Amino acid sequence: MQSAPLRPLLLACLAAACLPPGEAGPAVADPSGGTTEATGLPQGVVPADPAGPSAADPASPEGPHPSDPADSADTGPVEVDTGDELPLDTGTPEEAPPADLPPADLGPGFVDLTASVWDGTTFQVYPGGGPGTRDYPATTWVSVGDLDGDGVREVLASEVLREDWGIVQVFSAEPAGLVWRADLTERVGLHPGPVVTVVDLDGDGHDDLLRASDRATFGFGDGAGAWTDGALQRGPGLSRLPSLSLAALGDLDQDGWLDLVFGPGDCASSLGVLAAVRTGARTWETRTDLLEEERVVQPYALAVVPAPGGGQDLLALGRGCVFQDGPTNVWTPGAAGDDGRVHWSAVERVPSDAAFRLQPSGAGAKLSRRNPMGGALADLDRDGFLDLVLALADPWIHVLEGDGSEVYDAATFDHGIELGMGAAGEPELPWGLAPLDLDRDGRSDVVFALGDDARVNTTGTWNGPYTPHAWWTPAEGPSVDVTAAAGLGLSGNWRALTVHDVDGDAAPDLGLGGLGEAPRVLLNRVDTAHGHLALRLQGTTSNHLGIGAVVTVEVDGLDDQTFAVGAIASPGGISSPTVFVGLGLAHAARRATVRWPSGTVQVVEDLAEGRTHAVVEPPVLTLSEADRHLPADGLAELVVEVRPRHPDGGLRAVGDVTVELVLGEATWTGPVVREGDTWRRTLRAPAVAGEAVVRASVDGTPLPLAPRVWFDAADGP
Repeated sequence: MQSAPLRPLLLACLAAACLPPGEAGPAVADPSGGTTEATGLPQGVVPADPAGPSAADPASPEGPHPSDPADSADTGPVEVDTGDELPLDTGTPEEAPPADLPPADLGPGFVDLTASVWDGTTFQVYPGGGPGTRDYPATTWVSVGDLDGDGVREVLASEVLREDWGIVQVFSAEPAGLVWRADLTERVGLHPGPVVTVVDLDGDGHDDLLRASDRATFGFGDGAGAWTDGALQRGPGLSRLPSLSLAALGDLDQDGWLDLVFGPGDCASSLGVLAAVRTGARTWETRTDLLEEERVVQPYALAVVPAPGGGQDLLALGRGCVFQDGPTNVWTPGAAGDDGRVHWSAVERVPSDAAFRLQPSGAGAKLSRRNPMGGALADLDRDGFLDLVLALADPWIHVLEGDGSEVYDAATFDHGIELGMGAAGEPELPWGLAPLDLDRDGRSDVVFALGDDARVNTTGTWNGPYTPHAWWTPAEGPSVDVTAAAGLGLSGNWRALTVHDVDGDAAPDLGLGGLGEAPRVLLNRVDTAHGHLALRLQGTTSNHLGIGAVVTVEVDGLDDQTFAVGAIASPGGISSPTVFVGLGLAHAARRATVRWPSGTVQVVEDLAEGRTHAVVEPPVLTLSEADRHLPADGLAELVVEVRPRHPDGGLRAVGDVTVELVLGEATWTGPVVREGDTWRRTLRAPAVAGEAVVRASVDGTPLPLAPRVWFDAADGP
C-alpha cells in the first residue's frame, strides 16, 4: 500500500551531494567483444562466437542462432576467471559511509554515438507544420540488427512523416563510430512503409524487417543484406487493413509460434488493437475475433507480458477513443473458442487506490483516461514478483507492485519518481521507459524519455526542452534522480526509448527518438566496480524469441533478480528481447532459472560476467513438419513427439502421456507409442482442407501450448 505523497527534498539533497555532471565518453568499443566462450558452458547454454556472428554462422542481432541443443550443449561447469587478487585496504575511515548511496560516478555514463552524424545533411528531420502534411514534425526511432551477416550490427534511423511514408538511413556501428551504409540504405528503401523494428520474425537466425503502414509488410532477411517481401494477410472480418503505426510480439493463440499485435495510427478505425497470428513459415493473418470489442484505444505502446497472477497480458497503452469511462488498457487470454483459438478479454489490473485515481482529475477513471504512453515490467522491490511501471500524463512515474494476486498494489509514492515542471509551467510529460540496472548493483533502475505531445503543434506552446531521465533504486526508500551521473543531458523532445546491445558487450544501450528530433544511439559506457552479463533466449516448444518467459537470476551476495523477456512497451520500435543482469562485485551468476511459456522450467548454472549467454529451451513438444502444413490428400502424416524434462534439461520418466485433437477432422494412425523417454503419435491428414489443434498432456496435466496444423488443398493454402 502506498504512503502519502512525497515531496522528495531528501532526494534533491542526495542528488546535489552525490551526482557530478557526466563527462564526455570514449569512442564505441569493438563490437566483437563480450560474447560467451565456446567451452565450459552448462547444459542448455549455447556459446556465442567471440568474433560475432557471420555469414557462415548466421545470427540474430544480439547473439547467435543456436543449433540443436543436443549437439551444442556442454555439460561441463564454467570456469570463471576472477582476475588477480586485489590488496586489502587496511586503513580505517573515521566514519563509515552510508551503506546505500546513489552512484556518484558512473564513469562516462551513456555516450551519444550519433552526435557526429547528424550534421544536417545525412539525416533531415522536417520542421513543424500541419498534421498530415510533409511539414509535420517527423516521429523518429532507432532499430538495431545485423542485416548483412558480417558480425557488425547496423543501426536503422527511421523517420515517419505519414503512416505510409518515411525515411530510413542505415549505419554500421563500427569501432570508430557510425558509418553510413549506402548499399543497405538503398536496399531497405526499396520496401514501402517505415521500418518499425529489426527482428528475427521467422526463427531462421537471420534478421528481418517489420513495418507498419497502411499495410503491414515484412522483409525476410537472408543474412547477406537481401530480403524476400511478405505482407500481412487479411483474415475474415476485415474489408481492408486499417492504418497501422506500431507493433509488438507475443504468442497470442498459445500455439508456440510468434504472433504480432498492431496498433492503429489514430481513432478512425473501430478495430483499435489488431491481432495477427502466424499461419505458416512466413505468413501472418489478421484476426478480429481474438480480442473482445472493448478495445477501442489508440495505443502509443504495446507489449505482451507476464500477468501478475500468472499467464500473460496484452498491454495496449494509450488513450481511449471513446471519452466517457474509456476502455481498459489490458487484455488477458481466456478459454479457447469453438475454433480452438484462445480469445482475450478485458481485465482490470489497476487497484482502486492507484495514485492517479486519488487526484481530482482522475478519480475513479480507468487507466486510458490518463493517456499511458509507455510501460515495462521489472521487480523494483526485489520480492520475486514483477511490478508494472507506467508513464502517464501525470507528475509521477507510476509503480504498481505485483504480489502474486491478479491486481497490482499501488506503490507510486513509495518509489517517489516525481517529474519536474517544464518551461511553459506544465508538468513534464513521460513517454517510453525501460528498467535498467544502471550501476549493475543487482537492482532495477528506471530510465525514461520526456517530451511534448501534440499541443506543441496545435497551440504553439513549447514546454521543453527535455532530457531523458534516469532514477536509481536504493535497497530501501524512494528512488533518486541520477540523470547527470548517467550522462543523459541530451536536450530535445523525446518519445521513443528502446533497449539494444549495439556493440555486443552484454550491456544495455539505448535507442532514442522523438518528435522532430534526429534519432540517437546512446552507448552504455557506465564504469563501476560491478560486473554484468546478458541472456538471450531461444525457444523450441515456446516461441523462438522466448517472449513471455520469466527469468530469475541468483548472484552470490545479492537478492535474486527477476526479469520478463520482451516486457518493454515504448512508442516507436521494439526493444531487444535480451535480459541484462547486474552482478555487483561477483564475477558470475550462480544460477538462472527460466520459466518458459511452454511450462518448462530450465536451470542453467555458472554464467560468467561480460558475456551474452544464449539459453536454448529443451524441446518438450515438437512436430515433424516445421511449417505445420500438410497436403489435404488423406495420406500425408505428421509425427508429434513429447519429451518430458527435468529443470536441468534432462529427460524424465513419467507415468503417462496423451496426445489428442481438440479441433479438426484429421485422424490418428494409432495410439501413443513410447520409446524410452520419448512419446510419439502420428497424425494423418484428411482428404479435405482444414485445420487441427493438437493438445498433449503429461500425467494428466495439459501442456500450456497447443500447436495448430493446416491441411492445404492441392491449389495451395
